[in-house]
Amino acid sequence: MARPWLDEMTWSADYFADLLVFVIGYSREHPLLKAALRTAPQNVLPMFTVRADLTIDRVAEIAAPVIQDKIDRGRLPPVDVDILIDLLCRVALSMVFTHSRVDADDPEALRRYLRTAVNFAAYLQPAPTR
Repeated sequence: MARPWLDEMTWSADYFADLLVFVIGYSREHPLLKAALRTAPQNVLPMFTVRADLTIDRVAEIAAPVIQDKIDRGRLPPVDVDILIDLLCRVALSMVFTHSRVDADDPEALRRYLRTAVNFAAYLQPAPTR
């Protein structure tokens, strides 16, 4: 379901916020995931928390070639694809499986939060090396 989002990927805070809103909303409302969490959370939660590497690896199989192609064609800046995918997955997984001050069930509230967070993170620069 997220493949069209990857095809339209742009390097902007709005894009990443909207992508995450889609992934989080789709996941939180998925009938199978909701049923599994309701009936067997002890089996499901570890797969998305302490074994999140399995989910992140699966996402990377699909997303990494698309993102790398966009970098190679100059449509995205030369970023570390593995770190980008890992970061986005961790944000999405956190928002899908945990409750916080943000109402993740309200797409507009979630979008506002994520746009602010992405813009905030954009201002952080690596410390100079010595």
